[in-house]
Amino acid sequence: MHSFVDMISTIGSSVYTPAIALIMVKYNVTREVAILPLSLYVLGFTLGPIIAAPLSELYGRRAIYWGTMPLFLTFTAISGAANSVPLLVVMRFFAGLSGSGALAVGAGTFPLESLPGMSDVDQELLQTSGPMRARVKLHCSSSWLPF
Repeated sequence: MHSFVDMISTIGSSVYTPAIALIMVKYNVTREVAILPLSLYVLGFTLGPIIAAPLSELYGRRAIYWGTMPLFLTFTAISGAANSVPLLVVMRFFAGLSGSGALAVGAGTFPLESLPGMSDVDQELLQTSGPMRARVKLHCSSSWLPF
């Protein structure tokens, strides 16, 4: 299960890239400003494990999964509905911060949980293939894009 959670949070780092030109047009900003939400999402990914790993030692991995994923989904939904660049930037940062909680504790969960018919290698590939899957999906169809 956590492999899917990790894949979803890593897809978030790549799925934004094709929309950079549209963000520039919609908000009338430069390319540097349009890339800022992506950069802060990745910054949140780097800072999240610093918070999530010690909390998982205190409260357990399940608390991290159940605590960070609703936050990740909420921040992602708000960033998708953002009507200003500052809101988009802040929500993308918090989405990256909360989405990385599952990545921080995921490696310790592999020995405890396995999906039927999937080896640990398959689960690891599923976990880390989010950016690649996002690009393949976006190039094959535009069903994820609302425009």
